[in-house]
Amino acid sequence: MTTPVIGWIQWMITLRNTAELVRNIGGNILLFVPYGFLLPLAFNEKGKYTVLFGLLLTVFIETEQLFTERITDLNDIIMNVFGVLVGYLLFLIFYGIIRKRNKSIRR
Repeated sequence: MTTPVIGWIQWMITLRNTAELVRNIGGNILLFVPYGFLLPLAFNEKGKYTVLFGLLLTVFIETEQLFTERITDLNDIIMNVFGVLVGYLLFLIFYGIIRKRNKSIRR
């Protein structure tokens, strides 16, 4: 059975399968938040290519799953990239706070 993009969330809610919903969404989003936060630090690009790298990484992972017994799903790609984006937004917030703090210390 093929469900439309994000349609499985509605399906899980209908089934009242909250544990699977939380595990799937949490796993796909939260596991990719560190990439969005740490990649700009590692490559000192301030996130120029962070979301693109996250997209390429998750597409690679999903493509690799075609050759294993795992299931490839477009929803995973969307949520993984969303996780990278959340991590990058957290990076921007922390970077802005640190930069503002450093400016106030230098005065």
